[in-house]
Amino acid sequence: MRNRNLKRIFIALIVLCHAGCGSWSFLDGSAAGRGRRPTSGAENVKRMEAYKRLIDDLERAGLFKHTDRELVAEAKAEAKREGYMFAGSTERDYLIHPDELAEGGVKVFLREVAPFLKREGVELNGIEENFEAGGEYSITVNGEQYVMYSGAGLKPEEQQVLTTRRAFALINTLLERAGSGERVYLFRNGNETWAVFLTPELFEIISQSSLVYDENKPRPVG
Repeated sequence: MRNRNLKRIFIALIVLCHAGCGSWSFLDGSAAGRGRRPTSGAENVKRMEAYKRLIDDLERAGLFKHTDRELVAEAKAEAKREGYMFAGSTERDYLIHPDELAEGGVKVFLREVAPFLKREGVELNGIEENFEAGGEYSITVNGEQYVMYSGAGLKPEEQQVLTTRRAFALINTLLERAGSGERVYLFRNGNETWAVFLTPELFEIISQSSLVYDENKPRPVG
């Protein structure tokens, strides 16, 4: 629930930026704050039409697969209005804090994404965590152990990078074993870091779109 509320705040900030900058800065980075000319009304209309086509392409590729049918139209409208393609009921994005993950937070994260994983055929029948501050951190899922990091001497940022990478690899392994085409990707950094579930086709559409600024494109963690 906390993550969903934070997501609403995050999207609200994007909307405020759009209103103040006169452009879809979240999509293409063209806000006046970046030293570029604000787009005109006609250009915004063209951009919105192009973004509508992008959302339609993503819908055909399964973006709203996990959205209740009666909420799809609302989710599409929100995506077009906010300029955020992982709107509300897509159930695809999850806010993460790498520092919390590295300090024994992987179990909590797995429980949060468990409903999505279950819909993709992944059952989490048992999760055990072994976390020692300044030592080793491992997690056992369905009887199999996954080491997040081990040994002393790692800097906090190194622990965060390793834990994020290996937690994502753990999830992708479970999805692959279940025969799911979904994979988890990293979206943005710092205090606005998100885990996003996409199929290779969805990832390709977003990655290749000129409407989406590079810093706003999900990326694999490997």
